[in-house]
Amino acid sequence: MIEERYLDQAIAENRAERNPDAWTIMRLAADLYVKERLFGGEASQPKRSMPAYSMAGAPQTAARQAVEFDGKSEFARAIDGKAADDIWPIMDDVMSVMATLQPELYQRAMQMIRAK
Repeated sequence: MIEERYLDQAIAENRAERNPDAWTIMRLAADLYVKERLFGGEASQPKRSMPAYSMAGAPQTAARQAVEFDGKSEFARAIDGKAADDIWPIMDDVMSVMATLQPELYQRAMQMIRAK
């Protein structure tokens, strides 16, 4: 089990680095991300907003749509038949980690998505 104090220590060590290299920055980003996801932080707290009012009726709830993806990879087999709204938050987290740790790969993936 990851304890918050160990993450805090790792974060402090990486921030104290006088001449950080790419690996130090990636470790810091990963430690900060893990800490936020496991223990919360400013970014995970709900944002306050003004209430919105509408003359329209109550919002319609969309039916849960299953992912239909016939592929040969482990990932394709794992998501086939799962509810799409359960898969998207996981993929969003994966993309956030990719953007931090592998920005070039993230940009290529985003270009492919935008091209569709």
